[in-house]
Amino acid sequence: MDNLIKSKKTIKGVVLTKLKQIKDERGAVFHVMKNDSETFYSFGEAYFSKISEGVIKGWKFHKEMKQNFCVPFGGLKLVLFDNRANSISRGEVNEIILDDDENYIRVTVPENIWYSFKCISDDYCLLLNIANIKHDKQESLQMDLCNDIIPYEW
Repeated sequence: MDNLIKSKKTIKGVVLTKLKQIKDERGAVFHVMKNDSETFYSFGEAYFSKISEGVIKGWKFHKEMKQNFCVPFGGLKLVLFDNRANSISRGEVNEIILDDDENYIRVTVPENIWYSFKCISDDYCLLLNIANIKHDKQESLQMDLCNDIIPYEW
């Protein structure tokens, strides 16, 4: 799992969980999460984002929401940035590739972590987010892709 993150160290609180797929000639079952999973905190909402080829979304930040990202179709590059004042991984950037084949994983992103992502598929990808609380604009922040805070260039 360590080879899935391109960085010096994993951001504190970020968890990568290898997920099970059951494939045969008829298709496949893609497991995502159970209520006894280590990173299941509670259920607020679940949704898919369809991201077109080459599109970059972000930067986004949640003050309270814990998120669980998974890509059941296509491929996505997820970039995380830790800007928490008292974090041992402050300043760390993680690049993580999620896809529906070799890197079929769930990435748990704790609150107070900036994130952005890009579709790296030829057509589109689907990102599933299982969040512990319902989305609330009051608890989230956004930032332009080009900024002076996050040391990452798309």
